[in-house]
Amino acid sequence: MRPLSILQDNWRSCISESFYFGDQEEMGLGVRLATPIVVKSNKGGRILDDRGNINEKNIWGKPSLWCDYAGPIDDVFAGVMIMPDPDNFAPSRWHVRDYGFMTANPFGKKAFNLGAAGKVIVNKGKPLRLSFGILLHSSKDEKSIDLAGAYKDYLKIRTSISSKNLSEIHAPMKSSAAGAKVSSI
Repeated sequence: MRPLSILQDNWRSCISESFYFGDQEEMGLGVRLATPIVVKSNKGGRILDDRGNINEKNIWGKPSLWCDYAGPIDDVFAGVMIMPDPDNFAPSRWHVRDYGFMTANPFGKKAFNLGAAGKVIVNKGKPLRLSFGILLHSSKDEKSIDLAGAYKDYLKIRTSISSKNLSEIHAPMKSSAAGAKVSSI
């Protein structure tokens, strides 16, 4: 089966007033996984990041370029890979759980035991852009999946989308994270 790639591009702004995102571990882009592939099902599921770390104990709260949650379903090895855009306002840390949850989170500080709580302020009339690549994959076994290659492909695809095209899609928003400011509460 051919993998399905999704580019998810979020823009947030408000023309009437500034607002902010707080500090929580569940913020960002998250997915729930099918019960058969979760680590706790003990059927061969696993969570893997680009550094080779495996499962919640070794990945939770740490930054990485991508994270993949996958396992066997019937006669295939299937999963979901999330790839935060390197141009997001901050690197994503991973809120992953062995019971079947994975979130790429650029917001959390205190939530990941990294000091004081933070907040991301989006100033009036300025945009905040968050972008992610998502790969839905299945193959005969885990060895047949080239996750590092999928990440390289994602980087090529995201850079091939010109700023002009993005500005046409998001006409009122001319810049990426320029309107966002990261600060402590």
